[in-house]
Amino acid sequence: MMNSNFKAAIDGLTVEVDAMDAGHIGRLLTTQNGRLDAIDRLEVQNANEERLQGAITASVKEWIKSGTKIVSDDLATNLLLYARFSVALGFARHIQDFGFECPDKSKDEILNWLLVDVWTEYGVHRLRSNFHYWNAKGGR
Repeated sequence: MMNSNFKAAIDGLTVEVDAMDAGHIGRLLTTQNGRLDAIDRLEVQNANEERLQGAITASVKEWIKSGTKIVSDDLATNLLLYARFSVALGFARHIQDFGFECPDKSKDEILNWLLVDVWTEYGVHRLRSNFHYWNAKGGR
């Protein structure tokens, strides 16, 4: 049986990603010229990740601790938050499928690991790799 803290972490991430999809991220991705396409999103994320990483990590840690919604009007911040939460959720579901458990960790410790450590060690590299891949293919 899956660790209830790990399941609770996945459930919390799912709620946030679904809310981002349905809410402010969806609205921010719509521009005057239509939808912001994938390469444009990757370009904005890649160009701003290093500069915003500390502030986003602090916001994520506050969300973990208090549940306070992370709200920003900045496109780059929102795209990076969405990427971070999406990568954390995808990674958690993937390792869950292979039977990963961490019975000695609290929900908050698991969320911190997924949203901070996994992002730093995996998500950033995935973002850059995707950007360079699509950029090399001509972008669109």
